[in-house]
Amino acid sequence: VFNSLSWKRSSIVNTELVFDPGSSFEVSLFDAEGHQISSQLSEIIEHADGSIKRAKLCFVGKDIPAVGYKIFYLKSVTQNIARPMPKQGSRIENSFYILQFGNGGIERIFDKELNKEVIQSNGFSAGEVFTMRSVGNGAGEFGQVQQPDMEGFDKTGNYNTEWKLTEDGDVYTAYAYRQAVKNAVVEQKVILYKELKKIDFEIAILNWEGVLYREYRMALPVNAVNGKVV
Repeated sequence: VFNSLSWKRSSIVNTELVFDPGSSFEVSLFDAEGHQISSQLSEIIEHADGSIKRAKLCFVGKDIPAVGYKIFYLKSVTQNIARPMPKQGSRIENSFYILQFGNGGIERIFDKELNKEVIQSNGFSAGEVFTMRSVGNGAGEFGQVQQPDMEGFDKTGNYNTEWKLTEDGDVYTAYAYRQAVKNAVVEQKVILYKELKKIDFEIAILNWEGVLYREYRMALPVNAVNGKVV
C-alpha cells in the first residue's frame, strides 16, 4: 500500500481479489510483523462449490509513511465458513459515534469524543437528498450565477424510508435505502467505520426521467454557530 502524500496517513484501502475454484472460502490479512489486521469482504461472487470467485477486500491501512509504503500479506482459508446474517436496527453505534436513522437520512449523529450532537435535524436530516429547479444561464457568459427555485421541490424525507443493514464486519457497517422522488430514484449507502472516525455517504441518482433543469443536493445540517463546512 503506497502513500503518495507528504505526511503519514491512515485510510481505508480497497482492492479486488480473484481466486480459483476451491482455493479460498475466507481470507485473513497480516502486516509485515505477522499481526492480524481487521479486514472485510464485500460484493462476493462464489464458485459452484461455494468458494470465493471474486470479492472486494476492505481494511484500514494504518500509519502508512509519507511518500512510502507498507506491505500486507493475504492468507486464504480453504475450509467453508458460514457467514452470519447481520442484525437489523435503526440505531447504530461504534466507539466514535451514535447514529439514528430516520426518513430520508440520519436524524441524529452524536460525537462521543466531543460529547456533542453533530447535526441539527429540525429541517433536514444528514444525507437527505432534495431536488429543486435550476435553470442556469449558459456556458460562462453570465455575470451572476442564477440561483435555484422551489418549483418541483421534493426530498427523500417526504417518504417512509426503509433502511436496510446491507453489510456488517470487522471494518465497517453499512446501511442503505432506495427511494423514488420526483423525476428520479435515490439510492443511498451510509458507511460507518469501526477503527476510523469517518462516515461515508454514497449517493446515486438513478432512473432520471429526462426532465430539464433539475438539481439534486445532499443536506448536511451541521449543529454549529457560524460553522464552516469544507
